[in-house]
Amino acid sequence: MVDNLLIHGRDEVDAERKLRQMYPHCKVLQCTVHKPGKSAELAAAR
Repeated sequence: MVDNLLIHGRDEVDAERKLRQMYPHCKVLQCTVHKPGKSAELAAAR
């Protein structure tokens, strides 16, 4: 059992795709989406 896992992705769908590739038979009990801060948004726009 994994208590806490952070997976980066372009969006929630991308992060879940990556999760399923690493742990194909896992059961997700809870999911929290963290949105990037202003500095990360500005860096991505460049």
